[in-house]
Amino acid sequence: MSRSKKSFSKVKGYYYFDIFTHDVPIMIHRADKEEAIYTFERYQKHTNKRCAWHGMWDGKKFVQTNLEKMKPKA
Repeated sequence: MSRSKKSFSKVKGYYYFDIFTHDVPIMIHRADKEEAIYTFERYQKHTNKRCAWHGMWDGKKFVQTNLEKMKPKA
Protein backbone atom coordinates (compact mmCIF):
# COMPACT_ATOMS: atom_id res chain seq x y z
CA MET A 1 0.00 0.00 0.00
CA SER A 2 1.54 3.29 -1.03
CA ARG A 3 1.32 6.45 0.97
CA SER A 4 -0.94 9.17 -0.35
CA LYS A 5 0.50 12.53 -1.28
CA LYS A 6 -0.29 15.62 0.76
CA SER A 7 -3.45 17.21 -0.54
CA PHE A 8 -2.77 20.77 0.60
CA SER A 9 -0.36 23.56 -0.13
CA LYS A 10 1.41 25.66 2.47
CA VAL A 11 0.40 29.29 2.87
CA LYS A 12 3.09 31.97 2.84
CA GLY A 13 3.42 33.67 6.24
CA TYR A 14 1.78 30.88 8.26
CA TYR A 15 3.50 28.96 11.07
CA TYR A 16 3.63 25.16 10.86
CA PHE A 17 4.30 22.28 13.23
CA ASP A 18 3.71 18.52 13.25
CA ILE A 19 2.00 16.32 15.80
CA PHE A 20 2.94 12.66 15.39
CA THR A 21 0.21 10.07 15.86
CA HIS A 22 1.41 6.49 15.47
CA ASP A 23 4.54 7.86 13.72
CA VAL A 24 2.37 9.63 11.14
CA PRO A 25 2.82 13.44 11.13
CA ILE A 26 -0.25 15.64 11.19
CA MET A 27 0.70 19.15 10.06
CA ILE A 28 -1.00 22.01 11.91
CA HIS A 29 -0.77 25.68 10.94
CA ARG A 30 -1.59 29.01 12.54
CA ALA A 31 -1.52 32.50 11.02
CA ASP A 32 -0.51 34.32 14.22
CA LYS A 33 2.97 33.77 15.71
CA GLU A 34 1.88 33.97 19.36
CA GLU A 35 -1.06 31.64 18.75
CA ALA A 36 1.19 29.15 16.93
CA ILE A 37 3.73 29.09 19.76
CA TYR A 38 0.99 28.80 22.39
CA THR A 39 -0.74 25.94 20.54
CA PHE A 40 2.52 24.08 19.93
CA GLU A 41 3.55 24.32 23.59
CA ARG A 42 0.08 23.19 24.74
CA TYR A 43 0.32 20.10 22.51
CA GLN A 44 3.76 19.33 23.93
CA LYS A 45 2.64 19.78 27.52
CA HIS A 46 -0.77 18.09 27.47
CA THR A 47 -0.38 15.21 25.03
CA ASN A 48 1.96 12.26 25.03
CA LYS A 49 2.65 12.77 21.34
CA ARG A 50 5.87 13.79 19.68
CA CYS A 51 5.80 17.33 18.24
CA ALA A 52 8.08 19.04 15.72
CA TRP A 53 8.23 22.80 15.12
CA HIS A 54 8.86 23.86 11.51
CA GLY A 55 8.52 27.64 11.67
CA MET A 56 7.08 30.16 9.22
CA TRP A 57 6.72 29.27 5.54
CA ASP A 58 8.09 32.01 3.27
CA GLY A 59 6.99 30.40 0.02
CA LYS A 60 10.18 28.39 -0.57
CA LYS A 61 11.43 27.22 2.83
CA PHE A 62 10.76 27.43 6.54
CA VAL A 63 12.18 30.45 8.37
CA GLN A 64 12.03 31.36 12.07
CA THR A 65 12.69 27.72 12.89
CA ASN A 66 14.28 28.32 16.30
CA LEU A 67 11.37 28.34 18.71
CA GLU A 68 13.43 29.52 21.72
CA LYS A 69 14.51 32.70 19.91
CA MET A 70 10.91 33.49 18.91
CA LYS A 71 9.43 33.36 22.41
CA PRO A 72 8.76 36.75 24.01
CA LYS A 73 11.12 37.68 26.81
CA ALA A 74 9.45 37.50 30.22
